[in-house]
Amino acid sequence: MINNNLFVFFLLSFFLSKICTCLYVTDGSSIILENIGTKYKLFSTDMKWGTGSGNQLVVT
Repeated sequence: MINNNLFVFFLLSFFLSKICTCLYVTDGSSIILENIGTKYKLFSTDMKWGTGSGNQLVVT
């Protein structure tokens, strides 16, 4: 089941990425979302809603 806050985060990140060529969202210690071109990488290394440390979600 998708968390509503996570879904909104993806929507905001998607729209912001259309404005900015490169978007970085950090929690103060590491990069959470990195946008390069049309590829999105989500690093759930230090997020509470992550499924574990070191997981990556890549959407092309």
